[in-house]
Amino acid sequence: MKTYDFVVIGAGSAGRTAVETLVDRAPDRTVLLADAEDHLPYKRTQVSKNVVRDCTAEDFAIHGRDWYRDRGVDLRIGTPVESIDTVERTLQVGGETAAWDRLLFATGSRPRIPRVDAPEDRFSTLWTVDDTLTLRRRLEGRNTIRRVAVVGSGVLGVEAASQLSLLGCETVLIGRNSRPMRQYLDDGPYRFLEEALRNAGVGVVSDFTVDRIGVSADGRSLDILGPVHRERADFVVLATGSEPVIDGARRAGLDTRRGILVDGALRTSAPGVWAAGDCAEHPGGRITGLWHAAEHQGRLAARSMAGDEIAFDDPPFRLKTDVFGGTWFSAGRIDGDESPEEWAAGGTTWWPRFRNDRIIGLTGAAPEGMDKAAMKRAQALLLDGADTRACRGVLRFSN
Repeated sequence: MKTYDFVVIGAGSAGRTAVETLVDRAPDRTVLLADAEDHLPYKRTQVSKNVVRDCTAEDFAIHGRDWYRDRGVDLRIGTPVESIDTVERTLQVGGETAAWDRLLFATGSRPRIPRVDAPEDRFSTLWTVDDTLTLRRRLEGRNTIRRVAVVGSGVLGVEAASQLSLLGCETVLIGRNSRPMRQYLDDGPYRFLEEALRNAGVGVVSDFTVDRIGVSADGRSLDILGPVHRERADFVVLATGSEPVIDGARRAGLDTRRGILVDGALRTSAPGVWAAGDCAEHPGGRITGLWHAAEHQGRLAARSMAGDEIAFDDPPFRLKTDVFGGTWFSAGRIDGDESPEEWAAGGTTWWPRFRNDRIIGLTGAAPEGMDKAAMKRAQALLLDGADTRACRGVLRFSN
């Protein structure tokens, strides 16, 4: 029976950065990275941005196979972990039994799907590389697909609508909130997004909770049904949110609620077991849900596994999305009592929020796009808790 110093279950953002950190901090230790998805680890945020791109699954990979082999990482993709014994510290993977000293759950999240009574070729999620490739394949031969409904108006739904508009599809964006991206954009940047949606010809239906999706009576289209609303489309893309993947942790006997319960050092209820990323529920019930946060937690968990004293600090990481030719940005608190200021700087408008002369929240809109350096400078202001003067110096000249 083979023994590993470290086992990482899940090869998303948290799992990948955990492995990168472990091989850097402990290059002589043995590492197993296992994931049920049969692809090299990739950046999941690219999935909803590349439906129109002519690409293969390998194009999404962050590292090639050689990277893992050269660093002594036993990479098992397409190989789910069947069971974990936290007392004996063994697991079953690929029909084999292996022993481990320290283990990380980085199982991420999965799409939350409403009831769909329709053939599988009439709808799609947009969560994995396979989803992207399948959706493009189905839409390429779309003689019978004229109207596409995106169910879910968060970031993923807006990105899906942007891609569909580029494909020339008549698109309607359906959301249960009062407006798209309500969680991340306040009134200022949403004005620009609303205009971008309108210019792209994307219809928006808000305050619509979908109960069921089914085939219409004539069999030609799909009915999207709710308590009050009803919409019709030829094809549906589901972007209805996500839920932490905690099945394996529950079977292993770990304490869970919505996610896997962790302490300030990302340790679970079982000795020698950590959790990080979208599957981890932090003290106070918080699940972070952003890929920057998942990457950060993967690094922290790996350091903790390697013996460092760490404390989860939950920095205000940014969300940014490039849609309809523009860029939208959000970080920190945007839902408090503090009123945002409005600063225009070239092609970008920023809405910072301050408390006691320190920035606590920031949104931005750049309808013609924003360079990555500007976004990094903007996020650094939040991470540093910069004062008004420093923020003006950066944001007024961000471009």
